[in-house]
Amino acid sequence: MIVSEGSSPLPSLPRLFSILRRRKYVLAVPVMAGLAFGIVSYAHAPQSYVSEAVLVLDTRRIQVLPTESVVSPLPQDSPVLRTELDLIGSRLMASKVIERLEAEGVAIRLDPPRRGLVMALVESALGLFAANAGPADGQEVVSTEQRAKIDWLLSNLRVSNDGRSYTIFISFQAPDPAYAAKIANAFATAYLDHQIAAKQAAMQRVSDWLGEAVAGLRAQLEASERAAEDFRQKAGLVETNGTTLQAQRVAALNAELVATRSELAGATARLQIVRASAEGEGLPASLDVFNSAAIQNLRADQLRLERRINELSTSGATRSRQLVALRSELDAIERQIADEVDRIVESLSNEIAVARRKEESLEKALEEAQRELSEANHAEVVMAQLEREANANKTIYESYLVRYKQTIEQDGIIAPEAQIISFAEPATARVSPRLSTWLLFGLGLGGSVGLAGVVLREATDRRARFAETLETATGMPILAVVPRLGWMSPKRVLRRASDPTSRFGEAISGLRLALPVAPRHGQSLCVAFTSALAGEGKTTLALALARAAAAAGINTVVVDANFHHPMVEKVLGASADAYLDDALGRKRLVSELVQEDPKSGLRFIAARPVTGKPDLFASGTLGFLLSELKRSYQLVIVDTPDLERASDAFAIARAADRVLFVVQFARAPVRQTAAAIGNMAECARQPDGIVLNQVSTAYYAEISEHFPHSPAPGKAAPVVIHAA
Repeated sequence: MIVSEGSSPLPSLPRLFSILRRRKYVLAVPVMAGLAFGIVSYAHAPQSYVSEAVLVLDTRRIQVLPTESVVSPLPQDSPVLRTELDLIGSRLMASKVIERLEAEGVAIRLDPPRRGLVMALVESALGLFAANAGPADGQEVVSTEQRAKIDWLLSNLRVSNDGRSYTIFISFQAPDPAYAAKIANAFATAYLDHQIAAKQAAMQRVSDWLGEAVAGLRAQLEASERAAEDFRQKAGLVETNGTTLQAQRVAALNAELVATRSELAGATARLQIVRASAEGEGLPASLDVFNSAAIQNLRADQLRLERRINELSTSGATRSRQLVALRSELDAIERQIADEVDRIVESLSNEIAVARRKEESLEKALEEAQRELSEANHAEVVMAQLEREANANKTIYESYLVRYKQTIEQDGIIAPEAQIISFAEPATARVSPRLSTWLLFGLGLGGSVGLAGVVLREATDRRARFAETLETATGMPILAVVPRLGWMSPKRVLRRASDPTSRFGEAISGLRLALPVAPRHGQSLCVAFTSALAGEGKTTLALALARAAAAAGINTVVVDANFHHPMVEKVLGASADAYLDDALGRKRLVSELVQEDPKSGLRFIAARPVTGKPDLFASGTLGFLLSELKRSYQLVIVDTPDLERASDAFAIARAADRVLFVVQFARAPVRQTAAAIGNMAECARQPDGIVLNQVSTAYYAEISEHFPHSPAPGKAAPVVIHAA
């Protein structure tokens, strides 16, 4: 398998799920501990009940008298409603509730103190400072016990509104349901009493101030009225209906003159319309013309004759004597209409002349009346000033007097602007503790700790868990990703290698096709498997690749070159007659070293632990052995020791055609793997690619689509080994 250079990284969400599945125990243990903590806390939490009283701001107003209220009602808007909620939950209202409850013989039962040593020292210091400072002038001294009661009431009180109505919900939480209901009702009643007391205090202040103002305004009004009456008698001014006789005459003449001029203008306009219509074409459009019965009759005859003439002209009788007679009759009617219009014009001219003479006489009479009025202007001006002053004083006095009486009358009908629509009743079900709340709290606490542990574990984990991380750190491409098969014996694993329908068989087939260079026809290929650490799965992968190649008809042999910990013979379960170390000193021919597994038919060269083997790797014996095998087999697979315990893999890598570096998923540290590949590149040769082995099922499902079974564009073609 080959990863193309343009492959996109894995999505973040699937990777997150993969991490959570991998760290499920790190996450599950804190979650279970958190749930247990929630259950224990629920069992030991104190019980409490909530009772709720419901108020509503009354938008209706009872108007007993047609007067304006001294204290205006509350505006029905959101800020005012928010202010009333703050007022109910204020320390002032809590103090009134304490006074009311103590008057009824109900004691405030404080919760047992749960303060720590630091809080106790801080409160003691604050109390000592307050005692030394002393109260300010006019400031009421509040004892520590009183403050504690107020704080307890406010800490268990909740005042709310749903935001859609003028309803106020007052709820109180206490261990005793009856006690909680009593305190909630006390807050509601104290709020209504506070509204009434505020209105009464405001009305009392307004009433006292208005009484003093009315007495002063009465004396001022009497003095101004007396001065005006004295001046009227001295000047001899006579008024009728509030005005002098001269002023009434001037007003009447002005009104009559205006009416006359209006009539004159109307008559002149009608005359101009009639004349303009008479000079134009067609019948005049004036009302005077339309109102004339004679013109209407003549117009009807004219229309009849015109219609008859049109009929004859349409029929083609243009030389008919009847047509000539009709036209003559039409001309006579038009002359009669013109004469009638002339009579109307003459009548309008006479009307205009009469109106002009009347206008001239009225103008003369008006000038005479104005001369008479000017003689009394000086006295009238002085008198008007005196009357205005007296009227102003009277208006002010009457308004103050009326308001003073209204204030006295409203004192007895003061009502709060809210009402209780539901008194608090003792609750039958407790509100705390709730099992669901404590379970959610424990789940959140345990989940937070678990996630923190997962993050910490992932941050400190340096093992190869992601393909792109391994490629970036080593600079090597990943040729194949092999899935983990769980607890399965090596023999069953090898049987899966020849099954292309299984995920393991599919991965091994992809590995066979992903070898980067294809040999020429007739040539063989030697592939070596190595790793940085022991136990990475080199032997299993080498045998699986050999089984898959043999199943495809490729003549294959497996060479076990691991003298430290040979595993080929053990995994196959076969018994070998000759071993690789027999090649030392030319004791056996190469063909005599090759064994065949009777169960699978796979050919292999076994190895056994040997301490001294310098001639095999240093003198070229290994190269000769591999060359001999390549003459007989198309594919030679070499299982080498890991780089951690031996450097034999360097010599084998130099002799092999291709080297595959095996890395076990989530086991080998990335830094150690990169260092091993670097050492191998310096001492022998650079591996051709990495095989990521034993990948988890979840990550394999995510990453498998990024490793297609055909080479990506720009990459080398897959190996092609022809069957014999």
